Amino acid sequence: MELTAYRLDRLYRTHTYRFFDGILPAGQHRIGLDAKSVKGQSSIVARTAGTVLVEPMGR
Repeated sequence: MELTAYRLDRLYRTHTYRFFDGILPAGQHRIGLDAKSVKGQSSIVARTAGTVLVEPMGR
């Protein structure tokens, strides 16, 4: 599984932060993010071998 945070800054430039790339066992997990990766408009993208999920981040 690969987890990537995308955010738009105030000039609408895209910034990318890859913060996890590995295997997770089934269940719920919490992975900490630094404040810089989630400020502004941001979303998390989870990629697996056959699926891509996108979730907007709340403030």
